[in-house]
Amino acid sequence: RILSPSEAINSISVGSLQSDNATIDKFESRIDPYKSLLPSTYTAFGFGYRKAIKPDLTYQGGRELFDEPILNSNTQLTPRNYNRPPGLSVALPDSSLNAARHLIGTSNSAALVSRMGHFCHEILKDLFIENGIYTQNTALLIKAMLAHGCSWNNIGDNIEARIDLDDWRKVKNLKHKLIGYGLPNISKVQECTAQRVTVIGFGELREEEAHVYSLPLPPSLASQTIKRRLTITLAWFAPVASDTQKYRIPRMWFESNNQLADTRLYYDEKAVRRGTLQHEIFEDNSATAFIDGDVIKIKVNCTKDAKNFEGSIAYGLIVSLEVAEGLDLPIYQEVRDRIIVPVQVDQRV
Repeated sequence: RILSPSEAINSISVGSLQSDNATIDKFESRIDPYKSLLPSTYTAFGFGYRKAIKPDLTYQGGRELFDEPILNSNTQLTPRNYNRPPGLSVALPDSSLNAARHLIGTSNSAALVSRMGHFCHEILKDLFIENGIYTQNTALLIKAMLAHGCSWNNIGDNIEARIDLDDWRKVKNLKHKLIGYGLPNISKVQECTAQRVTVIGFGELREEEAHVYSLPLPPSLASQTIKRRLTITLAWFAPVASDTQKYRIPRMWFESNNQLADTRLYYDEKAVRRGTLQHEIFEDNSATAFIDGDVIKIKVNCTKDAKNFEGSIAYGLIVSLEVAEGLDLPIYQEVRDRIIVPVQVDQRV
C-alpha cells in the first residue's frame, strides 16, 4: 500500500488548531462556532501506521468562520473564507513585495513548526560550538526538541468536556487522534531556568544494545512535598521494509526507574512506542527520600521490529526536570554541578 504523509513514520506530522492572533472586524457577519481552543474544523485526524500517534503535534492554523443559516436554523453551517482576517497572515506575490493575505490550513501550521525547527537548529549550533561538540544527529535532536515542550493542557480538557465516553482509554485514543502530543512550547528547550534543567543526549545503537543515562537528583528536592515534573523525549529515524506489514525495521524506546515523579500524565504508555517519537511526562508531589548521589536512570533500548538489521541506529534524547517557577530551589545548579566531571589536578611537584 502507499502511505499517506500522515502515516510517514520518520517525519513530523502537524495538525491544526482553530487559532490565530488576528483581530476580527466588529462588523464581521460570519460566526466562529468555537468558544475555546480546539482542533480546527479542516484538520485531518487519526492514527498513523500501525496506530502510531499522529499527528505528532498540533499548532495554530487559523480560524475558519462560517455563514450562519438564515431561513433554517437546522441547516449545517457553511465555511466561508475571503482571504481577510481571521487567519494567518501569509506573504502574497506582488510587485510591491509587501502584500499579504490571511489564509487557514494545516500547511500554515507546518510552516510555523518548521520555523520553530530553525530556532532549535540555532540553539543547537551555538551549544555545539560553545562545547566543541560535533554530531550528525542534529535533525534528530530538532525532532525531539519540537516535541519536548508538547502537552495537552487545556486543549485536552476542552476535548474531554465535549465528548460522552466512559472509557478513559477511548478518551485518550481520541485525544491522540486529534492533537497527538499536543501544543509545542520550545521555550522549554531554548534555555534552562533556576527551577528547570534540560539535558540533551545522543548516540547510536546496534540491535540488542542499550545506553543508560544517569540524571543526578537535586538534593533540594529530597523529602519535599512540592509538585515536580520530569519530561523525557526520544526521537530516532527508522529504516523501513516495504515488503513486511510491520514496516519499521528496528524498534527503539526508553524506560526509566523514576522515583521522583512516577505518575504518567496525558499519553498512553503503549501508544508512545509505536512510532519513532516517544514523548512522556511524569509528575508527582509526594515526599521522596533519597540521598545526594542518587540518580534517575533512563535506558534507551534498540531491538528488531520487522526484521534483523545491521549497522547502528542514531537517536536523540532530551530530559527535563522542573518545579514551579518562583520556588527557591536551585534545581539547575545542583544538577549541573553533579553532571560536570571535575578536572583532576596533578599535585605532583
